[in-house]
Amino acid sequence: MTSYALKIVAMLTMLIDHCTSAFGWPQVGHVIGRIAFPLYAYMLVDSYQHVKNDESRLKRYLFDLAIMAIISEFPYDFIRTHSWISLSSQNQILQFLVIVLALMTFDWLSGMTKDDDKGDLMFNIFFWIAVATINEVLSLGYGASGVVLVLLFRYYFNKHGGTSPSARLLSAIFVMSVYLMSKILLNYFPAYITLLERGLLPSTAQDVLLTSFMTTLGCHLAIPFLALHNGSYGNIARPVHIFYRWFYPLHLFVLAAILLFASML
Repeated sequence: MTSYALKIVAMLTMLIDHCTSAFGWPQVGHVIGRIAFPLYAYMLVDSYQHVKNDESRLKRYLFDLAIMAIISEFPYDFIRTHSWISLSSQNQILQFLVIVLALMTFDWLSGMTKDDDKGDLMFNIFFWIAVATINEVLSLGYGASGVVLVLLFRYYFNKHGGTSPSARLLSAIFVMSVYLMSKILLNYFPAYITLLERGLLPSTAQDVLLTSFMTTLGCHLAIPFLALHNGSYGNIARPVHIFYRWFYPLHLFVLAAILLFASML
């Protein structure tokens, strides 16, 4: 499976996820939609690795992410809250932009640090804790767990996945399992405590979080696609490439326009 095929799968499953949010489709739409984020996170790491040593391409990549993040926020907020501006949650492209900037900063600072394994380890830990905290506080995309997944792809999957489907399968299972554990520790457990503090009965809080947890399990459906990726980009016409790159803000504007039109009927 080529990178082009992965992009098509990610694009379609994301569309299903957002249509489910916009139109109230059955919850299974969110389960299918959870395939998208791991694939996009994996391709983000791959894209950064390809452009990080080319200043002009890196600047263009950052510029595109910044423009998409800005223009996507308005329809993203409208679909989620029926308000064009909301600070409750920020779109996924904005999180990817912050993560790429963090990767750039980390690589630059790593090149300046002394050759001290213990010092490097402490620096790495504190740096990425800070980045994860920023993502969580600002409610960027998938929050701290999204940062964890990107790091898992960069430092584990890309180094231990190998080229055989079986090795990639085992690595993908490990990555997605650790990601799920991070969701439990960083999101579900704190959310459970918050719900209890708001007066919800333990059984009610458990039911609310169980629904979210079962939806998140859908991310494991991305494992076969990650395992079957052969590392090649695939043949893609430039217009199709441009359409894919700008599909995120484009489909959000279309969904928001449909919701706006429906509200005026």
